Amino acid sequence: MSCNTNSFKNRSYSIVNLGTLKRNLEKYQSLITFQSVIMAVVKADAYGHGDQIVAKFLSDNGIHHFAVSNIDEAIHIRKAGTKGQVL
Repeated sequence: MSCNTNSFKNRSYSIVNLGTLKRNLEKYQSLITFQSVIMAVVKADAYGHGDQIVAKFLSDNGIHHFAVSNIDEAIHIRKAGTKGQVL
């Protein structure tokens, strides 16, 4: 079976800017009370943005709660070094 690269010509893609993600995270952290925490939803490969990269980055920047859809996703982000609670 061959892959026709022309079929991918008009596909969409996204680029995650970790600097922007950090600024957005800092903004949300400044708006919540000390009794609240942020839970990052990283299910479905962080909605196609790379769950290991996103979860590890957020873990390294103070997020300690993560939501996934199944145990395989939880194991996947743990293998990246993500610390904290995984729901």
